[in-house]
Amino acid sequence: MDESISLGTIHNLLNDTREQACKINAAQELSKVKEGANDELFQSGKPVLAGLDQHSLYCYLLAAEEPRDAETWAIHLWDLEQQGLHPERIIADGGKGLRAG
Repeated sequence: MDESISLGTIHNLLNDTREQACKINAAQELSKVKEGANDELFQSGKPVLAGLDQHSLYCYLLAAEEPRDAETWAIHLWDLEQQGLHPERIIADGGKGLRAG
């Protein structure tokens, strides 16, 4: 790949892409999710809050968050509720933060 590209250009491209992804994620319509699955994943030892629609396997939540407490989960779940997420049931493990959120 005989192309030269600066770190600043890479930074700008990633920032632009991140902004576009945030807009798309904020506009997602989640009212058709009837059964969800929420859990915490770990990427390179760092926690990521995750949620998916069990029917389609669409990932409606993927958030790198250091605290995995009730408040952090609640904020993300409230945001998803504003996007129409009102499932009939959620499958989750016994994590204290997730359950309390």
